[in-house]
Amino acid sequence: MSTDFASLSYSFRVVSQQRDIAIKLGHAQQLLACAFGYQTLAGYQRSSEEPATINDGVHLVLDAATLRQRATDLGLSLTSKQLVDLIDAAFASRLRRSGVHASEMDFFDFLHGSLQSTVVNDDDVGRITADMNTNGVREIYVPFDFTLADLPEVGETLSIPVVGHLSMEIDLERPYAGHQVDVEAIVSVDRLGRRLVGNVHMEIERASENAPYADRALISRAQAYADRLDMPLELMEQLDNVLVDENAGTSGDGAYGYWLDFSAADPQHVVAAILQKHGTLLFDVGPSFFEDVERED
Repeated sequence: MSTDFASLSYSFRVVSQQRDIAIKLGHAQQLLACAFGYQTLAGYQRSSEEPATINDGVHLVLDAATLRQRATDLGLSLTSKQLVDLIDAAFASRLRRSGVHASEMDFFDFLHGSLQSTVVNDDDVGRITADMNTNGVREIYVPFDFTLADLPEVGETLSIPVVGHLSMEIDLERPYAGHQVDVEAIVSVDRLGRRLVGNVHMEIERASENAPYADRALISRAQAYADRLDMPLELMEQLDNVLVDENAGTSGDGAYGYWLDFSAADPQHVVAAILQKHGTLLFDVGPSFFEDVERED
């Protein structure tokens, strides 16, 4: 499926009529030229940067503020959102797999979200996480930057290397079997025009389990409690029924670590010793507290 500037301009006008805005065809052409990055229709028509045929799957990255100013210059009272929605609808009527983005940041968010989805659905990543005793995804960390200024010449491809990871929620009720997958990816974008891009592609080049403790001796949970409470290991080895809860903080938006609650633990003389030494039976520990601790069966 493909289209061209004239067809998009006509669709722009038709969509505006359907929404009781009724933009003239000449104004629709001027606004669409602005959307593509040109001050005037004549400037767009003289340019050799834009493709004569626009294929499906492209993305138009708008400058909504400039677009609104152009509408004002043409005597049209339209908000930035109205203009973006009209152009988006015009594209959707001709190119169903294409996207219109209100700003560079909106397009970056699209790229970032697409890469996150690619990581989660990658077969190699899935095989690794399937062998981990976890409770779902905790974080998808795939940092990179993008601006239109980063793009090469029209007709060339920008390739962005990304190094990140997928972290899983650790299941404390099962033996620890890893919780993080390191990933290396490539984000590719073709420049098709001043503000038109296409062939957006995400590829996972490598996925591997992050195992920093693979060669490190694990300690018992009793030893971890002894280290945290600064109490004899012999006492901590007697403990049973210690409650472990995730510390989500006051916002509830993320995990800050864990709470160790000894109030319901046994035996009572050990609990009493903890209370006597610390004046509390509730202790906070960091998110990595259990990473080198043997998991209880």
